[in-house]
Amino acid sequence: MPLVDLLRAATPSPGPTPPPDDLVTPGPLGFLIPLAVAVLAILLILDMVRRVRRTQARERARERIAAELATSPEVGETEPEDPRSGR
Repeated sequence: MPLVDLLRAATPSPGPTPPPDDLVTPGPLGFLIPLAVAVLAILLILDMVRRVRRTQARERARERIAAELATSPEVGETEPEDPRSGR
């Protein structure tokens, strides 16, 4: 008899079987979380593009100002005409 008891103890009883794969779905959270990540990624990319364009525009403005200052006469080099002198 002890051998029969050992065999009964060694064989597992059938447990609950998992549901079929075609019946398991991620549910609403499985849709909403990736959607939120995608929306946040798009907003982050748009913000980054805006900041890069602003930085490039500032750099172009600095270059234009530097070019204008390089071609304009130095301050104090020529005296401006005095409109009150009548000349």
